[in-house]
Amino acid sequence: MTSKLTLPIVAFGFLLLVFSCGNKNKETTTVTPEPPSNEFLLSGKWKVLFSADDDNENGQLDEEEKVPPEDGEEMYISFLPEGMGTVLSKSKDQSGIVQEETDEFTWTLLNDQTRIQIIEEYTDSIGTRVVTQRDTSIIDILYLSENSTTWGNKYVYAFNGDTTIYWSWLQLEKVQ
Repeated sequence: MTSKLTLPIVAFGFLLLVFSCGNKNKETTTVTPEPPSNEFLLSGKWKVLFSADDDNENGQLDEEEKVPPEDGEEMYISFLPEGMGTVLSKSKDQSGIVQEETDEFTWTLLNDQTRIQIIEEYTDSIGTRVVTQRDTSIIDILYLSENSTTWGNKYVYAFNGDTTIYWSWLQLEKVQ
């Protein structure tokens, strides 16, 4: 008699085990991917949509301050790997022929990736001497996504105890 009950009991126990394991709330862990770094987002080619100067000195980017490139002018800023970059400017001369100028720069992200340091070196003639000049710009990243970015540059002027804070902006869209 025991042998006739053993098989159904074992089968019943197996079914209980299968169904009870399948119905238990399983702990699932979802891995939230890290957001892309600003270095990753900046990499590529960007087209300048407009520039703006803080004409009314309110520290805000106002619609009436936005200035698109003039007809026939385009500017592209490319951030390449290993801290290299280029600025490509295109414009039409008086006869309508497109002129291109390319400048190279080095770049680094600063301040927890919220500022870009851009260094451009070029040669210049001063009298009979040729000297190497170095321009350094620090640009605040005000907004950055995969397709769009807005940068700001804050200038502080102080003279005879009077301080003026002035902003300028660039808005760009990614083209590559």
